[in-house]
This record gives sequence, C-alpha cells and structure tokens, in this order.
Amino acid sequence: SFSEQVREAIVASDARPVQLGNPLEQLGLAQTDAGSATTALVRELDRLAEEAAARATRWLVVAVCCLLAGVALGVAAAERARRRVRSGLDLAVESLSREIDQVGEARPSPVVLRGFPELAWLSEKMRRRNRHLEEVVSSLRRQATWNEQSRRLSEALELADSERACLVVIERALAVVGDGRPTQLLLAERGSATLRSVASNPSAPPPACPVESTTACVAIRRGQVSVFDSSESINACPKLVGRESGPCSAVCVPVTVAGRPVGVVHMTDLDEAPPGVDVIDRVVDLATRIGTRLTALRTLESSRQEASTDGLTGLPNRRALEAHVAELLDQDTPFVMVLADLDKFKLLNDNYGHETGDKALQLFAGVLRDNVRGNDVVARLGGEEFVLVYPNMSVEISLEAIDRVRAALARSLEATALPRFTCSFGIAHSSAGRDGDAVLRLADAGLLRAKDDGSDQAVVADADLAATIFSDDAPVR
Repeated sequence: SFSEQVREAIVASDARPVQLGNPLEQLGLAQTDAGSATTALVRELDRLAEEAAARATRWLVVAVCCLLAGVALGVAAAERARRRVRSGLDLAVESLSREIDQVGEARPSPVVLRGFPELAWLSEKMRRRNRHLEEVVSSLRRQATWNEQSRRLSEALELADSERACLVVIERALAVVGDGRPTQLLLAERGSATLRSVASNPSAPPPACPVESTTACVAIRRGQVSVFDSSESINACPKLVGRESGPCSAVCVPVTVAGRPVGVVHMTDLDEAPPGVDVIDRVVDLATRIGTRLTALRTLESSRQEASTDGLTGLPNRRALEAHVAELLDQDTPFVMVLADLDKFKLLNDNYGHETGDKALQLFAGVLRDNVRGNDVVARLGGEEFVLVYPNMSVEISLEAIDRVRAALARSLEATALPRFTCSFGIAHSSAGRDGDAVLRLADAGLLRAKDDGSDQAVVADADLAATIFSDDAPVR
C-alpha cells in the first residue's frame, strides 16, 4: 500500500499545472509534498515493522510451545519404551535366573523367555545348550553310577580268595555290565590254551561263543577290543556266523593275566546295533579288573605251590605233608602213614649219574601218584624218601595198596631204559603215635627193619619195634 500512495502522489504532482511565473513556489510545494510523503512512508514502515515483529513473536511462541510439547511427548514416549524394554528384560532375566538355578541343581529344562519377543533367539540358543547339557549330565550320571558299581566290584574281587570265588563275583558283574545283553567270560586255565565258558550273565541267555582256544579268538590274537556291527558282514568274526540265535552284533574284550591274554569277555547285541561306547567302556573296565585279580590269585597260588611243592617231582614237600597230617589229627581222622625209600639209590647215582637218579625219582613219584585215591596224600620227604598218607584205611588194606605200587613200579621200569631199582616201605597207623612226628618215627622204624631184612618189602611198625630199633635219645627224622 505504500507503493500505491507514492504512485498516486507522483501522478497528482504531474497533473498540477506549473506556472512559470512562480517556479520557486511550485518547487517549495513539491518539496513539501515530498516531505509529507516521506514522513508517511516512515510511519508506515514503522507500523509494518511492528506488525511483523508481533507476528514473528507469535509464531516464535507457537514454535517454542510446539517444540516443548514435542519434547514432552518424546520424553513420555521414551519413558514408555524404556519401561517396556525394562519390563521385557526383567522377565527374560527372571526366566534365565530360574534356569540357572535349575542348571545348578542339575535339573536343566527348556527355557521360554516371555515379555520381550526380540529375545526369542536367546531362548532358542538356551534350548540348544540345555539339550547338550542334558546329554552331558546324563552321561556324567551314568559314569558316576558305574564308578560306584566298579568300586564295589573291585572290593568284591579283592575279597575273593580263590578263582572259584572270583568267578561268582564276575558272574554278578556281568549282569550289571551286560544290562540284559548276552555276555560271558571265556577263560583258559593256567598252562592251557583251551578256552571254556566260566561265567555268564544270569539275566540273559549265554551268547554261546564256539571258540575253543586262545589262538582261535580274534580279540585275543589282536590283543585289543574288537567290535563287530553284524555277523552278516564280510569282515565279521567267523565265530559269529551261523548261530542259532540268528544275526547279531558283538564286542569282544581280551582278558590279560600276568601279561598274557588268556581270556575274553564276549557280549552280543541286536544285528547292526552293537553296544554303545558307554557299555564298551564298562566291559573294558571289567575285563581289566578281572585280569588284575586273576593275576594276583594265580601269582599267590604259584607262590604257595612253590613253597609247598617239590621242584623235581612236583609232589607236595615236607611242609605241605605236615600241614595235611595236622589237619587229619585236628579232625580226629584215622590214617595210615607209609614211608618209602628207594633201595641202593646212592649206587644208582654213582654208577649212572645224577641225571639218571633224578629220572628214577620222577618215575617213582609218577607211580605213586597214579596208584592212590583222590583223598590220599603223596609227598617227597627229601632225597630218595617219599611218604604216603591213607586217611580212613586199615593197615591190612594199606599193605595191599603197597603191593600194587611195587607191581606198578616194575611195569613202569620195563617200559623205560632206566636201570632196575626197588623200594622198601615202613608202615604205621596213626593210633600208635601221639602226633604226626611220632607216627613218622614209627614208620621209619618199619622202613629200617625192611632194609635190614633184605629191602624190596613192607614192614608194619609199632611202639615195641621203634623201641628196639631206636634208643631213647635218637633224634626224630
């Protein structure tokens, strides 16, 4: 509007006539009009500036108010979001906390996180970890259970004082290890390569392995654990093929005694489903413990035999004889004692050498062993002297038994290249002496009388004969 006023003023000044006679006056009027217009223009500019400032102030206030309102709304929204996130996290953390408590108690369970869907990936990860943890915990529990069972088994084997008692424990152990699977222990006796089944799982039919010797067993030959997935496989053990129970899988674990594989623990299972690693580990542990205990028992038995056995003839020695006689006396069991001595043995050694003399002693020991009853005792007293003990036998019957021994010796010598020799015998009944030494002294008296009477005969002795032959101060033989 200011522009329009200026334009109107200019037009008006152009329309006013100009009189040449008074130019100064006209110029003054024009100056006055221009000043008025300028004053009006300044005023209008001031008014417009004030209005613009007012409008700017109003808009600024509005903008500031909107900004403050936006900030307030933003803060409120942020607080609501924070609370939502916090609530979701609190629920998730609470779920995780409960799960951690259960894991600490070895009771893991699937985790379901609630309150914050964005953490679903964490829930799935926890599920996967829990499944793995459950497998580990289950394996540890099985191992802990077996460790306890293995400890008890070891104690039971240590309490077994013989192989027979040991086999009773092993049979119970096979029931634990086999867990319903056909399982057996095949073992060779000391000094033999023949395998025989000595224990099996009583809760399942025996696997009935037909192997007969240690050299025919694949696991024993390999000296390591052998697992066969199927008896129908081309590389299966030949002893698995054609069994009456049908196709099967198997695991065979060798048993080592005194550093030598002499047995095998044989277990079968479903075809194409051999026992798992945990079961195989238990079988290996059992086989190791069996081998350790049998080694100890057989070593102890060997030591006992060495301490009580004559090295040349294999017969019990004097120590074993005295123990057996003492047992008979403790049980009030009557017996006949016979003292035997090879005639002119010194000449045999001198004329033919000690090697021939040793062979003669071994031959005679074999004759005595072959001509006694199961409960009779044959022992080598020392040198060329031997003792026979006949429990619950009369003197008359013992004389008949000695005659059979003399006849058997003669027949045995005919079948060998050894020089001929004979033997003399002294006989005494246990009722004639107060203890074993006294009975042996009586038998010795009978032996000396047989020698004096020409040898190669048997003489029954009593207290009177002993008094005649021995003086009162003669030492006990």
